Amino acid sequence: MALTDAKQLDDRRWPVQGTVQQLILAAGLVISRRGGDFSMSEIAAEASVSRPTLYRYFPTKSDVLHAVAADSRVRFAAGLEAATDGVPPAERLERALDYVAEFQRTLPRAIINVAPGFALRQLADALPHMRASIIGLLADCFDDPAASGPSPQACHDIADRIVRTAMSYFLFPGEDPADLAKALRTAAGFPPLRQAPDSEAETSPPTTRGAGP
Repeated sequence: MALTDAKQLDDRRWPVQGTVQQLILAAGLVISRRGGDFSMSEIAAEASVSRPTLYRYFPTKSDVLHAVAADSRVRFAAGLEAATDGVPPAERLERALDYVAEFQRTLPRAIINVAPGFALRQLADALPHMRASIIGLLADCFDDPAASGPSPQACHDIADRIVRTAMSYFLFPGEDPADLAKALRTAAGFPPLRQAPDSEAETSPPTTRGAGP
């Protein structure tokens, strides 16, 4: 059965396993290396499957791109949950920012060159899902009634800044990979990291705690 529409790649089918996941991972690697010059044959070879097997699931390049984008969205949500699971609320947001920065380094940026219009549409579609994940995380961070956390509107604003910062760096990455992590901290209201005398970085609580809208 061909997976010809991104809407078919719903939550009931994810995370995908077996041959489909193998093909999606191979596609991401090939696109990262080749950009717009990638071929279906290269994806099949990377996945160690025959071309008929590839075409059975993804008949066109467009189907491949949709699958790679859908897989990225699902992996982001699952990875964010795993990265912050069991982490104390006061540390959860910082752990999430670290995850966002690390996750973005795994994305095939060459997809922008392959199909820029498609890439921008996918980013626009992903924005509300990513923002919702961050908003939920912020709500968990400040769910203690005794704590003075940001208002619901402030949580929405913080999440929006984090997601838009991440997306802007995806489109226009800095020369230093650490720039994204620094920018995410600023977007979240954390002070810059300071280098301790023993070379261990130390952090301070986010200034967003207690912030108004």
